[in-house]
Amino acid sequence: MQNPNHLPKHSVPVRVTLINDSHIFGVVYVRQGQRILDMLCDDRKFFPVRANSGVSLLNKSSVMQVDVMTIDEIELKGQLFPEVDKKYLENNAW
Repeated sequence: MQNPNHLPKHSVPVRVTLINDSHIFGVVYVRQGQRILDMLCDDRKFFPVRANSGVSLLNKSSVMQVDVMTIDEIELKGQLFPEVDKKYLENNAW
């Protein structure tokens, strides 16, 4: 049985640059119609990033930049990302 309070989310592949210039490749989750910027500006101090190695909770104050990866970049660096719905990404303007 599906939880009626559960909102479906979509995974968006990103490269997160931290203030120490290191990078994390993975996906962040947004609701339909929500932008990554909305998620970054909400009241939570941390946000999850899922990579092939697992889930990390990143402190927003340690993030310098978040880049949405293109379909071409995902195909080149596919081993860095968990499964991504490419059709969803192609049909949405990020």
